[in-house]
Amino acid sequence: MTRTKQNGFTIVELLIVIVVIGILAAITIVAFNGVQARARDSERVSEIKSIHKKLEMYHAEKGYYPTSTQMMNATFRQDMGLSVGTLTPPGNGSSLGYCWSNAPDRYCYVSRRAVPVAGNYDCTGSVDPNETCISYALSYRLESNPTVEVRQNSLNNS
Repeated sequence: MTRTKQNGFTIVELLIVIVVIGILAAITIVAFNGVQARARDSERVSEIKSIHKKLEMYHAEKGYYPTSTQMMNATFRQDMGLSVGTLTPPGNGSSLGYCWSNAPDRYCYVSRRAVPVAGNYDCTGSVDPNETCISYALSYRLESNPTVEVRQNSLNNS
């Protein structure tokens, strides 16, 4: 009886190839996710600098910074020259708000008044809509490392 040679792969060889492809795919996906988060963090840095410049221009013109309530108002931000989208962090960002957030999907703006009201220096505009804010802090959390808070303070940091 003569044996004919059959061409093809064995089941073991196919399984090894499938496992190797699976491992390479998993490594690629994990690496790609990290790159996206770092890219969105870079975009946040750029947006925070843009917001900071607009706030400093507002201060130069008016002599004070906007209240937290004003900054959460879309019409006010548009009048200030900030597009509504500028204040929504990249990715699944929710928006800008008066907060100190632990989430990377939110920019936080807290303005300060010179004289405390009931022991609180926060300049929200809720007690007195005409109050003047002397400084602010704008912050966000890194998506690539949410334990890191990046904060941009006003130039007039009284």
